[in-house]
Amino acid sequence: AAAPGEGGQTPLEMLEDIFREAGNRRTRYDIVFSTVFLVFLACPMVFMWYKVVMAVVSGPVRKSLVNPAWKRLANFGLSEPLVYALSFVVCALGVRVAPIGEPAPGVAAAIAATGALMFTSCWWYTVTVHKFAQVERPSGDSTSAEVLVWRKATLRKRSVMRVFGLALQALVFVPLAVALSSRLLGFFAVGAIYLAAVLDLFSKQFGQGSFLWQCEHLLSHISKVASRLSISAATASFVGGRLGASWVAPFSIGACCFGHCCFFLAEIALSSSEWPAMAFAVEFRHRQSRVLLSIAAAAVLGWGFGVEALKSSSVIFTLLWLLLKEMEVHLKTKGSLQTALKWAGGLIILWYLISNSGQVLSLFDPSGLYA
Repeated sequence: AAAPGEGGQTPLEMLEDIFREAGNRRTRYDIVFSTVFLVFLACPMVFMWYKVVMAVVSGPVRKSLVNPAWKRLANFGLSEPLVYALSFVVCALGVRVAPIGEPAPGVAAAIAATGALMFTSCWWYTVTVHKFAQVERPSGDSTSAEVLVWRKATLRKRSVMRVFGLALQALVFVPLAVALSSRLLGFFAVGAIYLAAVLDLFSKQFGQGSFLWQCEHLLSHISKVASRLSISAATASFVGGRLGASWVAPFSIGACCFGHCCFFLAEIALSSSEWPAMAFAVEFRHRQSRVLLSIAAAAVLGWGFGVEALKSSSVIFTLLWLLLKEMEVHLKTKGSLQTALKWAGGLIILWYLISNSGQVLSLFDPSGLYA
């Protein structure tokens, strides 16, 4: 049986209510969109039976009917517009479920998210089919200078297309999140923006240095983007609150996850002594100081302004930093004592986090910071 959803209803009952409301409106707009979406829901079942039939009938039907029909649609340029139109229909149906500006049911957000993901998936298909991300390969040996330049240009162009695709995905999610007041869609939008920014910075150094060197620089980019995102989201929330705007609320959970949480995790990871740059004592002291100053700033702002997320961050990430330093301690007498001390420290911190699960959950409380 399906798990109960909002108000004790199962997801199927919630979906039935959506179509019943659309039918009660009795507008051609809702009837057409509901019909198209029902066809979309039926497609997976039709596809499943199609696979069963194809397994029995083998290839003749597919070769004589299905493939020629799809090729003909592609030749006339109709296959991609049909998918784009269907994604718009699905997004519009998700928005239509609830009045603009009011929190929509979870099913409505899921429908809108499906349409948004369909749009970007079709865009990637368009890029692949029309070879927008490809650079013509020069003739010559694979080790020649021209081929090496071609490989770098190809990687760079593909990276640019990935960044553009993530930015396009965010551009689709943002209006849907605002229209439906959905934190789920807002989370996806913030995540797409965050990944696009990190990938844009990291792509400039991709393929350079060792694997550890690349991981270290990736973490530094994650920390940099997370700090900027956290400050920008807090500023937008403050300005929006003064102006009485509610459009920033859907993005608050995403700002918590990809903002201060990612920032502190990346900074703690960078403070490890195992990175290549830690061979220099100045860099080691600089990174430890940066972690401690960040935690101190979170503690001052958290207790000074009553922000629960920053209070919890200052406590939990201090414990994680201390645990990391404990794991990096090398005693003169290696053996069971060193292992036992490290296990004891890890179990104590784990027990604290389990016993204070409310404090862990408050890391994602946007009140007073992003909302």
